[in-house]
Amino acid sequence: MPARPSARVRKSPAQPAAPKLKIHVLRCGKTGVDPAVLDRDISRNPLAYTGLFRPMSNRIWLPVRAYLIEHPKGRVLINTGWNPEVRNRPLYTLGPMLYCATPYLPVGESIRERLRALDLSPDMLDLVLLTHLESDAAGGLCEVRKAKKIAVHRDEWIAANALIPRYNVNSNNWQGIRVRTFTFPEPALGGQPETPYRDVFGDGSVCVVPLAGRTPGMVGVRVTWGGKFVLIVGDAAYFEDNWNLLTLPGPSFDVLDSALTLDYIRTQSKDPNCLCILASHDPAVQPDLIELGLRANFFYSGNRTNRVDPADKE
Repeated sequence: MPARPSARVRKSPAQPAAPKLKIHVLRCGKTGVDPAVLDRDISRNPLAYTGLFRPMSNRIWLPVRAYLIEHPKGRVLINTGWNPEVRNRPLYTLGPMLYCATPYLPVGESIRERLRALDLSPDMLDLVLLTHLESDAAGGLCEVRKAKKIAVHRDEWIAANALIPRYNVNSNNWQGIRVRTFTFPEPALGGQPETPYRDVFGDGSVCVVPLAGRTPGMVGVRVTWGGKFVLIVGDAAYFEDNWNLLTLPGPSFDVLDSALTLDYIRTQSKDPNCLCILASHDPAVQPDLIELGLRANFFYSGNRTNRVDPADKE
């Protein structure tokens, strides 16, 4: 009796891999500052954060960071670190601000060098977003001038091009470079009517939010994917005591706005879907990769606002 043909097994079509979003935390040197930069209340001297009449031996070294978001719809670079000229001509590059913030930029840590290590060139960036225009955030613009778009908040641009000592040398960083400005015309983010935002890709995954106070037009970025989010706060805060204890940073342009911003960051940090708060000078933030998909593959170890739900673990 002939053998019966075996039944065919119908293969279900292969499921496409779930899209992922990556956040590269890029170390771009260090800055040496007075401890009052982190907390304005540690000294009665209102200008202590500048280092005036304070011993240089008190200086502390803080990391300088940029962030690269690799999104299925494009790449966004947040901040650019120091101008590489600080390696050889720091006084020419920073002017009097050199006394307030001492730059340190090892070979391999300029923004162009960091991108090259990821096999990327500046023309592959869809957007360079500047949280603010101080030299450790916007100094590397000369290295990414070929990006498709460079943007900063309008209030920050106006302040940076006015006669404000904090910015008086920084305009050299963007001379001859097209920088676009924006405001916040859109409605609320996450049901909070007091929080306007700019939606970068039109799907709510990368939203620019206002964090004014430390500087006139400081912004941050809320990155949401797979139900979780990361909040990048730039220099609006330096470490978690700023938002947990509402301790104001030393160089605050508007103290009231800065306090409101810190309260917003604290509220976000307590959200159960918040994976972490990324502050650009927080020593707890280590250079790393945050990878978000349908599951939160999260490789960051830093401040205690980090959360990965048990359902997200293998």
